[in-house]
Amino acid sequence: MKAAFLEAPQKLHITDVPDPKCADDEVILKVFRSSICNATDVHIWGGSFPKDVCPPYPHILGHECAGEIVEIGKEVKGWQIGDRVGFWVKMTGAFGQYNAVKINKLAATKLSDTISDDEAPLMEIVGATMRCMYNCGMQLGDRVIVFGQGPTGLLLMQEAKMFGASFVASVDIFQNRLTASKRLGADFTYNIRGKTQEQARQEILDGAGPIDFVIDAMGNHRWKEGNAINLGLSFLKRGSTYLIFGHATQDQPVNTRWISNENITFRGFEPGWDVSRKAIRFGEQLVAERRLNIKDLITDKFPLRDLEKGLIACRDHHDRTIKVVIDVNA
Repeated sequence: MKAAFLEAPQKLHITDVPDPKCADDEVILKVFRSSICNATDVHIWGGSFPKDVCPPYPHILGHECAGEIVEIGKEVKGWQIGDRVGFWVKMTGAFGQYNAVKINKLAATKLSDTISDDEAPLMEIVGATMRCMYNCGMQLGDRVIVFGQGPTGLLLMQEAKMFGASFVASVDIFQNRLTASKRLGADFTYNIRGKTQEQARQEILDGAGPIDFVIDAMGNHRWKEGNAINLGLSFLKRGSTYLIFGHATQDQPVNTRWISNENITFRGFEPGWDVSRKAIRFGEQLVAERRLNIKDLITDKFPLRDLEKGLIACRDHHDRTIKVVIDVNA
């Protein structure tokens, strides 16, 4: 099969590799589309992903993919040949024409016919963001602000509204992403590029009013004029929550005095596999019924041979690229 074989950082080859074998607890997916994870694939390819969680080189790059089951191991129950499947998460193997997946050990879901092949690999990030929102502490009627409007931030913005937020604001430094956020339902958007810390704080307060809950979907922070975490903290009332999604590869200073004095809870997420399975299946229902929009996140599509062009677009062209889909069979 054709696959994107990452020999070492910056040494990516589209080449023929052996088809994966199906273990007793696995299924083989014939992959129809994969998508580039802006937060991990770009850094793994570039060599900047944290070493303690980076898949060892060499490997087949990628973890966002979807496909059709073409082979089933004898220990696998509940799945059939021909099922279209999306899942969270196996950290390698996505950018290949076939992928061996321990489907009952992951959070996997059958895909409805209304979810297109191009949309299907994005079910991985739907699963991830729905896991984040599960029991996150947001209260019905909260006024929420989401920092970062990349693919996951755009999903979290939509999901916050579904989970009962009365008002959702979004913040970024790229206008194309804020335009998408507004189109997808944000009540208020704000571009912090070029703004000072105090200017941004005052203008967001003027436009969005008081904030009850912050969602951080920024990853690495690109705002040069200020500190985005401290900006988010400055909006929160006593006893509120700052929810962190994603994996920054760079440290960011935080004003711990604010956290202590205002009794702010910093929260990540790891709800476990049972919740993760429930979350991705509910996410699939929302996408299939067009209550959650993932189609409009896709801005670019490349054949497998041009995967490196897609990685460069994700790394260097945030002003026009949001989500890149790869056709592994083109």
